[in-house]
Amino acid sequence: MKTMKRILLVLAASTAAVLALGASAQAGTVTEGFENGLGNWVPADDGIDPDAAITTSTDKAYEGAYSLAIHLGGMQDDGTAWVSAPVSAAPGSTVRVDLSFQLWSDEDSWANGWPVVAHAGVTAPAAEEDFTIIGRTEKWVGWKEFAYTADVTVGADGTAWVSFGTSVTWETPKTLHFDAVTVTTTGL
Repeated sequence: MKTMKRILLVLAASTAAVLALGASAQAGTVTEGFENGLGNWVPADDGIDPDAAITTSTDKAYEGAYSLAIHLGGMQDDGTAWVSAPVSAAPGSTVRVDLSFQLWSDEDSWANGWPVVAHAGVTAPAAEEDFTIIGRTEKWVGWKEFAYTADVTVGADGTAWVSFGTSVTWETPKTLHFDAVTVTTTGL
């Protein structure tokens, strides 16, 4: 009988440990190459640039045949466009969100560079002010990797948001190509 009680206690303790691990922040890596559309990425913009458009494109690709194309008309000398994806974790937990992606630049120029922006938070961004500038376009030719890291306390619904895109700072139309996106979440 004592052996049975020990077995039950060990099973109960093991079950509690497994449940506790399941309730902690989820860790994992998700990649997106836009080969089958936008995947879980939701397109958005701040409504300032009437020509804002977010699609997939075969014009440029870092991997495969497709990339994400963000177009802004630029004529208002303002406007931000981006994509966002949900990240799941235990409600109330804190996770480190590591975002990386490739961005294509046609030219290396002192003029016409636009901010490259990123965001991670409990809510999806709604305006340019919600983003962090992590670089500028037109400072190289070809593909370049960008990265962003943030610690996020997950909301009651178990969701945080990660986003990236660009903002207009010159009155010129531009289409930027993003590819090879990686999002890694780690529980803290």
